[in-house]
Amino acid sequence: MSEARMQLARRFAAQAVMAEELEARLAMGEPIKTEEHALISSTLVRLASRLGLERRVRKVIPDLGDYLEAQAKALKPEEALPS
Repeated sequence: MSEARMQLARRFAAQAVMAEELEARLAMGEPIKTEEHALISSTLVRLASRLGLERRVRKVIPDLGDYLEAQAKALKPEEALPS
């Protein structure tokens, strides 16, 4: 990893900690500066995109057809429904 990329990763980590601290104070009922939280959030998004950390869609569970097919293959022949 290049030095510049490591610097960006460190900045991302620092900003993430700051965001967590603000959100913890908010959860405890303490007031926070919404402008500060918005700025930190925006900075995190920019740093993430520079680091190549964008959202990627991935299949977490099979769709119904795939699930039923896998279940049918897992059944013993005597357990399978007649055709």
